[in-house]
Formats: sequence, C-alpha cells, structure tokens
Amino acid sequence: MNDIRRLDIYTVNGALTFDIPTTGEGFADVLSQALSNGMTVVKTVDGTELLLNAMNIVAIEIKDADDETESNTPPT
Repeated sequence: MNDIRRLDIYTVNGALTFDIPTTGEGFADVLSQALSNGMTVVKTVDGTELLLNAMNIVAIEIKDADDETESNTPPT
C-alpha cells in the first residue's frame, strides 16, 4: 500500500517541502539509515528525484500529506 508523506526539509539556508510516496511502515527509519550513509535519492509524487545530502540537512519533519500545517516555522 502506498501512502503519501510530506517531507519538510530544513537546511541552514531555508526550508523545502515535498510530497513523497512511501510503502508501508518504517519510512522514517529507512530514510534515516540512508542519510547516515551520506546521500540518498527519493522520488516525489510529481516524478522528480531529490538528491538528499546529509551534510546540508539540519532536520527533516515527516507527516501525512493531508495534515494541515499550522505555521512555516521549523519545529523546536
């Protein structure tokens, strides 16, 4: 079963949001493990590919794509 997750990616230069299709549970663990190895590629629901480099990422927030965002402020 494919679910859509929203990734809010925070870097030292700003924040970006992407919708990512996932398969089953454990997406956060798989993404975390991939980033611990340096870089990883993820596909968006739009069909584009993102190259995520762990050195540039400050934080990643993962939530359901249909969740309402209360603000554009990074989590504390």
